[in-house]
Amino acid sequence: MVKNIIFDFGGVLMDLDYRLSVRALNELLQIDVVSEKNRKWFLDIFRQYEKGDVSSENFIWELQHASKTKPEPRLVIDAWNQMILGSTTERFDFLKELKKDYKVFLLSNSNELHVQYGMKVLSNIMDVKDFNDDHFHNTYYSHLLGMRKPDVEIFERVISDNVLRADESLFIDDLMPNIQGAVRAGLQAVQHDPKTNIIEMVPQYIAKYND
Repeated sequence: MVKNIIFDFGGVLMDLDYRLSVRALNELLQIDVVSEKNRKWFLDIFRQYEKGDVSSENFIWELQHASKTKPEPRLVIDAWNQMILGSTTERFDFLKELKKDYKVFLLSNSNELHVQYGMKVLSNIMDVKDFNDDHFHNTYYSHLLGMRKPDVEIFERVISDNVLRADESLFIDDLMPNIQGAVRAGLQAVQHDPKTNIIEMVPQYIAKYND
C-alpha cells in the first residue's frame, strides 16, 4: 500500500530540455561541452556542482575559463538556465490535493543556480509563493545534502529522516539510473515519461503498487 510519494523535480514537475543549455553554452563558450574532448570535464564539474562540492562562483569560473572569450558571469548563468522551461499551476494544485492523503516529498538532483531560477519562475510567472512548505512534507536538494541520485545514501536519507517504510513509499523520476538507485534502497519506483501528464499518471502509478 502506497502511503508516501517522493517526486523528482525536473522532468516530472518542472519541464526541462537539457539540450537548450548545451546549445547555449556551446555558442557562448565557442566550444562543444559534450564532445569527446570536453565531455568528461563538463560532466565532472556538473556533478560536483550538484553535490555542492563547488560553489556557483567556481562553477561559473570553470565554464568561463574553458572559453577563450571569457564571457561575463551573467551570460554564463543565462545559458545554464536555458534548460528550465516552466511548469503548470495545475501540477501544484494537484500536489496540494495529494498532500491531504499521502506524505509527499521532493528529491532533486539540483544546483544553486537552477533552484534560484526555478523558484523565480514559479513565483513570478506562476504565482507559487511557498513552493516547499505548501506542496511537500519535506524537500531534499542534492547540492544542500552533499549527495546525489542515483547513490543509495540519498534515498536512505529521505527514508530515515521521515521514518518511512520503504515498501510503502513510491519514488517517481524520469531517469532510469535514479529508479535503479531507489530500488536498491528498497523503494517502490516508477520511471515517468515527461511526454505524459504527471497528474493523469500518478493515480496509475499508485494503483500499480496497490494491486
